[in-house]
Amino acid sequence: MYINEEIGNKSGIASDLANIGTVYGRLTDHPKALEYFSKALHIYEVIGNKGGIASSLGNIGVVYNFLSDYPKALEYYSKALHINEEIGRKNGIANNLLNISTVYAKKESTYYDVNKAEEYLQKALVLGEEIGAKDVIKEVYEYLHRLRRNEKQFEEALEYHLKS
Repeated sequence: MYINEEIGNKSGIASDLANIGTVYGRLTDHPKALEYFSKALHIYEVIGNKGGIASSLGNIGVVYNFLSDYPKALEYYSKALHINEEIGRKNGIANNLLNISTVYAKKESTYYDVNKAEEYLQKALVLGEEIGAKDVIKEVYEYLHRLRRNEKQFEEALEYHLKS
């Protein structure tokens, strides 16, 4: 980050901040993760980097999802989705759809809705297949497996498990 600061590379600084936020997220230090993702978001907004804005919004949504703040998670995921759709960033769209589905798939969430969860997963799957994003496809099948298993639909769960 220091080199990016020295040479005035704002995009690089924002990327570094986002990476630090990811590390804090993996360490489950959610306040620090939010702090760094928010700093990255601010820089991306200043320089007008829509891809960076969308990524930062999505990352913030992930943190709120971990904190079980589902309204905020959906808010940030939806903002990220809108920007990714606007700029035609299909991999970002697929990931946003996948993330939104996770909120609807959580039984403890007041947003719990199996049909909506599956709807978003199916959209992510179609898009993942369209762009050849094997990581997205695998993750969609894993979530569909869990969703069906939780609903005690074991045959379908097994089918999805075998596809993942």
